[in-house]
Amino acid sequence: MLDQKKIVTWALIILFLSLGVVYSLAYMRKTAIFKPSISTTPVVQMNESNVDSGSEGGENISNVDDQIPTVNVGDNQFEWETFSDIQPKEEKPDLASTWSATPSVIQLLPGTTQYLETLDIIDVLWVLPDYILQDDRGNYFASYGVKGLDFVRTVQNLWGNVYVMNTEAEILKNELFGDKVSYINMAAFQDKLILMVIEIEGDTWLIQVPASKYYSSKAYLKSLFM
Repeated sequence: MLDQKKIVTWALIILFLSLGVVYSLAYMRKTAIFKPSISTTPVVQMNESNVDSGSEGGENISNVDDQIPTVNVGDNQFEWETFSDIQPKEEKPDLASTWSATPSVIQLLPGTTQYLETLDIIDVLWVLPDYILQDDRGNYFASYGVKGLDFVRTVQNLWGNVYVMNTEAEILKNELFGDKVSYINMAAFQDKLILMVIEIEGDTWLIQVPASKYYSSKAYLKSLFM
């Protein structure tokens, strides 16, 4: 009986030792499989000689546009983007500064004189006329001659609209004149100015009339051209 107990005891001891060895081997294998690898991502380093130091008090860095510091990342080399790389949006120059005050031929209308500045609507349309006339009633007449005036798309792009009269019956019904009459309707000029493009005998005129005087000026305007 005693011998059987010893055999059982030794068998249990050997079993536990075997289990311990197996567990140790399994743990070591699991650690080797799931052990995180060491990061080899290169650190971005900037050459101090290429960067200007800023002044105290949070002021802007000086001369930042003069140099573009290079950055080494592994075997590659990159350049920082700076504001000097961004081209400014092209701005339209002031029309008044480019105005030609002495065109070769000026066709004066009765009671008008040459106007040497520009008009707000011309700044919007961005097409210089040959010359501009004015009278003593607050009316302005911009002559585009035979070259005409391309304005419809510009007005539409600015959320305005154009109403065109190109039949003789409609033009006469509205007490107007010319071969074609186009009204420019834009919010910026609404209830302030009446803007008409008159095409008459091959010439093109942009006419600006105060809205309050438009209806009473129809016969007068017609008399200037016909």
